[in-house]
This record gives sequence, structure tokens and C-alpha cells, in this order.
Amino acid sequence: DVPCGNLVGLVGIDQYLVKSGTLTTDVDASPIATMKFSVSPVVRVAVEPTKPSDLPKLVQGIHRLLKADPCVLHVQEESGEHVICAVGELHLEICMKDLRELCGVPIHQSEPVVSYRETVTA
Repeated sequence: DVPCGNLVGLVGIDQYLVKSGTLTTDVDASPIATMKFSVSPVVRVAVEPTKPSDLPKLVQGIHRLLKADPCVLHVQEESGEHVICAVGELHLEICMKDLRELCGVPIHQSEPVVSYRETVTA
């Protein structure tokens, strides 16, 4: 039992929660709304391990990165290419540094590509 205003640490819950969630023992409790961010990922980079046998470690590192940073997106193309999308170039640099630390294998990345989107309104 943890009263309001206190912090508690839970081990192993990450396999059930992807990015956020509400934990309670009260059946009538309402879920806490997830945070909404006013930015969208526009910088994309393709990543692959230098050794193809390290691909499972890379994928595991990508999943850890997605849990740690709510602004990162991961897209797996039909060709099997893994693409990391970030909010900006600095954010992308930080994400790639974190990804290298999380997966522990050498990674080859493509040049960053900025997605331009235009909308016509009447």
C-alpha cells in the first residue's frame, strides 16, 4: 500500500507497459491521460548493425529506446530496414548515442533525411 505523494519502484512491469499506463487496485479508478506532445518526428535515419548476426541486439536496443523516449518513432520498412525518426538533428544524435549504449553493438547509420510536409487549407 502506497499513500498519495510517495514514490514506488516496480521491477518487471516494462513487459506489460510500453510507454505509459495507470496502475491501481481500485476497480473504479479512471486511467491517467497520457502526455500529448506538440512536436512530431521529422528527421529519419536508417540503422543496421555492422555484423548481421547482431540484428536481435539492435532490435532489443530499439525497443528500449522507444520505452525511454516518447518522441522517438521506429519504422520497419518492407525491405526489413529499421528507421529511427526523431524530432530534430540534436535529438537524433542523442537517440543514436543512447541506442549504441543500449544495444552494445557497433551500428552503421545512413545520412539523416528531413521529411518535408505541406498542407493546403481552404
